[in-house]
Amino acid sequence: MTDSNNGKKQKSAKRKIKMFVTLCIAVLLLSVSFIMEKSGAWESLFEVFHINSVYEQSSRYPLAVTVYDVGNANCVLIRCDGYYILIDSGSEKVQTGISDKLRALHIDKLDLVILSSSDKRYIGDMCGVADTVRIDRFVTCDNKDTELPQAYTQLTAKLKEKNIETECVKSGDEFIFGDMNLKVVSPCKAYDSANSNSVAVRLLYGEFSMLFMGDTSKQALGDILDSNESIRSDVLLAARQGRSGSVTDKFLRTVNPAAVIVCAEQTDYTPDDITIQKIVDYGCELYRTDKFGDIIIVSSGTDYKILTQLD
Repeated sequence: MTDSNNGKKQKSAKRKIKMFVTLCIAVLLLSVSFIMEKSGAWESLFEVFHINSVYEQSSRYPLAVTVYDVGNANCVLIRCDGYYILIDSGSEKVQTGISDKLRALHIDKLDLVILSSSDKRYIGDMCGVADTVRIDRFVTCDNKDTELPQAYTQLTAKLKEKNIETECVKSGDEFIFGDMNLKVVSPCKAYDSANSNSVAVRLLYGEFSMLFMGDTSKQALGDILDSNESIRSDVLLAARQGRSGSVTDKFLRTVNPAAVIVCAEQTDYTPDDITIQKIVDYGCELYRTDKFGDIIIVSSGTDYKILTQLD
């Protein structure tokens, strides 16, 4: 009987010791975690071992511009001070469109949607977007004198179904969201082609600037330069997936970008080798979505940083 009692006491003592050791380890881990959180050590550790994704890193900045890897198409999501702006919704490469990404990000409202062009490479999943989120304002170019694809006709019907009014914009129009300004720099006039009529916008946030050229043609590019509109920008998203004529020497000198992003997938015509060489020769950092995946530009308003899925 005595041996049985001793055995029970020993087991009880062991359990207490295990519980005490477990408690000590938990307290130690919590203490270390608290110290690392306060000192920023977790962030450094995550970045060293790539534990933290670029998407999590971008959430620490007031401005994040995500250029999605969607093949030979265009899709950009801007988040700034709680506002969300979508530029195009192309989805040539991916099985799921931007509407699924918006749902995953728990975004239920877009403050502004800009459809750069009536081309299907820019429309993509726009009907899905209209079904998924509330759209406060929807703007595009004046397409009345151009031949419209079926995708645009379907989109027009969807917007009408959702009671979303379409506004046509032109050079000089502006949109202000908090401390961010989006200014339309093209089209400067009415054209008879969808490419030339494409909407191009310049983002200004504090000291940071970025230029989105949409589907702008070489003709419209020349008109932008002749208009003397301010297009100097830190980052340039090249027009037409880097096709021939999407940048010129004069255009690069005027914009003077430190970095150029080309949203494309390698084909016989995109991106154009001569265009890519112009960008490299000018001394710009070149980021291609077919090489880097999704590309995120973040800014505090004073400086900026470019993150990629390879980081």
